[in-house]
Amino acid sequence: MHILIGDVHGCLSELKALWQQLPLDKAHAIIFLGDLIDKGPDTDGVLDFVQAQRQHWPLVLVRGNHEAKALRAHRRGAPLEFNPTPERLTLLEQMLPFYVFKAGQQRCLAVHGGIYPAFWRHESALPDPETEAQWPRRLRDQVQRFLFCRYVNPKGHIVALGHENAEDHFWAESYAGQAGTVFFGHQPFLNGVARFARAYGLDTGCVFGGHLSAALLWPDGQLHWQQVPAQKAYAAPLSWEAPRPPQTL
Repeated sequence: MHILIGDVHGCLSELKALWQQLPLDKAHAIIFLGDLIDKGPDTDGVLDFVQAQRQHWPLVLVRGNHEAKALRAHRRGAPLEFNPTPERLTLLEQMLPFYVFKAGQQRCLAVHGGIYPAFWRHESALPDPETEAQWPRRLRDQVQRFLFCRYVNPKGHIVALGHENAEDHFWAESYAGQAGTVFFGHQPFLNGVARFARAYGLDTGCVFGGHLSAALLWPDGQLHWQQVPAQKAYAAPLSWEAPRPPQTL
């Protein structure tokens, strides 16, 4: 089984509550879809909890845009929303840009934001995320955009936050399945898990008072959901974090 967990954003109590409901097993891969940090009440606690669980369970950590921004800020000497101990920074640095896996015969991809359609005009396949350090700069820049992907224009390029118009659409609405079934976070869906033809959005806005959600994907392709409600709204979505709802299934 693969267990995929949406954006935590420092919500430690909710993560612990969800953790108690998961069918933990050393044969099950547990995949975090990024944005463990920021906005919520206890980023330090979330990072320490995840670090501790790595000692017991097979965890995969996908990098979110907040982790990427935090690492850049730390290199500039800018303050962060958490105490950047060496252990916490190492955890962030070891995150993958995406994760490819199979559930039975089903190809799957775990990514924080999404894949913008124009990427496939330059690349015929995804690179090996384990070799990210050896990628050419052009490829690193292209994949870096996955972390921020939400809406795209008719040419398949990412639209800057807050600049969506009627011609643009959410990336998953036109995703053609090149990388298999995608599980992603980043875009908060306060009405529950978003289901597209070939993708599922698991950020259900815990930090905004929604839920923390997990997908349980069995080897035979069966998909179940586990959720816990937020104890409270710890933050309010910025106007550009909640654009018009995508057309979900």
